[in-house]
Amino acid sequence: MTYILRRLLPSFLQKSKTGAEGRKPAVYIQRCQRSTNVSQNGRRAKMKLGVLGCGRIASLHVPNILSIPGLEISWILDNNADQINSLKENFYLEDVQSYGTSDLDSLLDDNTLNGVVILSSTNTHTDYTCRALKKGKAVFVEKPAGESVEDIELCYSTAQQNNTPLLTGYNRRFDPTFSSLQKSFHAGDIGDPVFIKLTSRDCPRPSLDFLKNCDTSGCSLLSDMGIHDIDTLVWLTKAEQPESVFVQSHAHDKVMNKMGVDDALMMMVKYKSGLIASIDLVRDSVYGYDIRVEIFGSGGMLSGDPQREVSLRTDQAGRCNTSSLLYSFNQRFNQAYRNEIEHFIRCIEGTEQPLITAQESVLTAKIIEKGLESWRNKTVAYF
Repeated sequence: MTYILRRLLPSFLQKSKTGAEGRKPAVYIQRCQRSTNVSQNGRRAKMKLGVLGCGRIASLHVPNILSIPGLEISWILDNNADQINSLKENFYLEDVQSYGTSDLDSLLDDNTLNGVVILSSTNTHTDYTCRALKKGKAVFVEKPAGESVEDIELCYSTAQQNNTPLLTGYNRRFDPTFSSLQKSFHAGDIGDPVFIKLTSRDCPRPSLDFLKNCDTSGCSLLSDMGIHDIDTLVWLTKAEQPESVFVQSHAHDKVMNKMGVDDALMMMVKYKSGLIASIDLVRDSVYGYDIRVEIFGSGGMLSGDPQREVSLRTDQAGRCNTSSLLYSFNQRFNQAYRNEIEHFIRCIEGTEQPLITAQESVLTAKIIEKGLESWRNKTVAYF
């Protein structure tokens, strides 16, 4: 009965809860072998995945894994018993075995395991990713794959050496709006780009404890939240290296100001081609989750507007009414999270190559490093 519920009612699995909480870049080409995980009648054969990490992001990925025919969660791994129990309870995983991190190597020795989904804290990503790849297990790792350029290069070189897929979870690549915009832009529909504007205004604000401890760089707004916008910029520009970056930020909230944690940031990125890009980030948008992208070019403009609860608009004499913006990231990018897991499975099968490349992941990390340099020194940082 539990198995049937997982497959037929994926959107209702979660129980209702409330609350808010200057070097030359290395180039790695993933050449993934075609999997044998396709049955003779062409239907996908059963595939087993292990899940590392049972925190908040796991609650987004686990239901998508359970809802895809042929996928099975073989085990979940975390050292936090409360998080394990919560994940099991919320998604009816009582029959799935759970382990601590000390058991990882023996779990990776399982020849029936096809891949792992790494959803643990960022400081564990490189270690877990490389250990899994060396055992021949395909890896999906939540962004970023490592805390430094060197860590990310190590992950991708390990993937190449072991001829095994590695996919980093930059979810906006898999969002229908962002994907359509990228295809139109790269098709030349608006000519040569002049400006790219990216906006991310979070809702609700993460906990103060998370904001204080999530990044040792001192500017989590850029390295933790802005990483998605920077990856989008790298994607749109086909991994063109910028000429310079300049970052300014401020803490408007009194409590965050005392903590020394900024809640608003603007980043300007200049390219040798003349393209200028801007990224504005806000930690607490009181009116909802506001994600926008706009590209102005010599032949027109492309824009992706923030999404609302419903698309209905009412115009009357002297007034106009629309619905509120979607509340948070899990609503706005729900389809993207599913799409990236489906893409990961096709990478395991060998029918697709990972959409996010090593070159792109490394450049995203380099832009963040230069952004942090600009932020600390309060001046323009050059590449």
